[in-house]
Amino acid sequence: MIRLILLYLVYLKQKIKGLGHETYNGFTIVFSFKDSEISIGKSTVINSSSMSNMVGLFQRTIIVARYGGKINIGKNCGISGSTIYSMKKIYIGDYCTIGANCKIIDNDFHPLEMEYRCQGLNK
Repeated sequence: MIRLILLYLVYLKQKIKGLGHETYNGFTIVFSFKDSEISIGKSTVINSSSMSNMVGLFQRTIIVARYGGKINIGKNCGISGSTIYSMKKIYIGDYCTIGANCKIIDNDFHPLEMEYRCQGLNK
């Protein structure tokens, strides 16, 4: 119960819109860093429990927005054991289904030039 309350406070602090209108099955990681935003539409179901998808989940669902990234997930969507990671913008429309173990990423996690890799993200 304490863990649930702490996660709820983190979600509120990190500007995740739509909290409370979606359904989570299993422990899901949803995190929006400073200056980033995640919006999840009404009636969206996010599965992270191994029994929630008989295809077989290799991981829990992870949704992360970072470095000003924005993630907008429409209403009535279904996501199972997938990763969505944005540093710019990812838009998923209404009534979409994202299958087990899918990865949706709008970046390669580092700049291509070696001199910038040690300095962090090149903007």
